[in-house]
Amino acid sequence: GRMGLEGMSAGAVPVLTKSGGVDRYAQDGENAFLVDLDSPEEAAERVITLAKNRELRLKMRESGQNIVKNFTEQQAAEDWKKLLTV
Repeated sequence: GRMGLEGMSAGAVPVLTKSGGVDRYAQDGENAFLVDLDSPEEAAERVITLAKNRELRLKMRESGQNIVKNFTEQQAAEDWKKLLTV
């Protein structure tokens, strides 16, 4: 779940599958693209979209970096604690 967040912190716009809790920080079309796990074609289309559209890429990059600022290690620790105590 945190790989996309790490990518955002490095300035990448991640293309992620809709799994692993990425919906806590990834918003489809805002700071990432979320695709179905069984749809490599959709993932490829999203990568091509980002490659061809600089303005969209920069907008999504900025949005992702803003999300990273708000997602602290403490929040991550609390999320793990909740997951492990269920």
